[in-house]
Amino acid sequence: MQFELAAILRGVQVTCMLVTHDPEEAMVMADRVALMRDGVIAQLGTPQQVYDQPRDRFAAEFLGPVNVFPGAVVAAAADALAVDVPALGGRHVVARPPEGGSAGSAVSVAIRPERLALAPADAAGGLSVAVLDRAFLGTHTVYRVTLPGGATATVQQPRDGGRLFVAGEGATLRIDPDALRLLAD
Repeated sequence: MQFELAAILRGVQVTCMLVTHDPEEAMVMADRVALMRDGVIAQLGTPQQVYDQPRDRFAAEFLGPVNVFPGAVVAAAADALAVDVPALGGRHVVARPPEGGSAGSAVSVAIRPERLALAPADAAGGLSVAVLDRAFLGTHTVYRVTLPGGATATVQQPRDGGRLFVAGEGATLRIDPDALRLLAD
């Protein structure tokens, strides 16, 4: 029904404002999303922009599952930051800052579960993790894993015929570096 209503509104070229508390409905129906917090626009953009580039933790968590880790900026450039994220093995990652950031500042780094992937434990190019548990949901499987420093992360893998990992099994966690986002506090 949502697709049909959106098509009708676009077809008759009528501007419409939809107020909803359902993130999925907003993302299906809207060309632009205004995420409100305490009566003020917290973030404005296309559904994809708001989902993929949340400005703060509120926006990130409102629109769906997200992993958030503490970090510290170790170097700053005009368009990127090098961030030390102990939960991700203490290695440096590059995150695009929404509103700046300076060397030495504490930050939060976010990544959506679908931008993480599990591979066999002996695979190269990732962090060694332990699978805590999993939930098979038909179209995808959700895993909770323990990271090297003891923190946990949620990983969502599509149902693509690949293997299913079991609780207690070791695995390699691969991180899409382009999906890491620095959140304003």
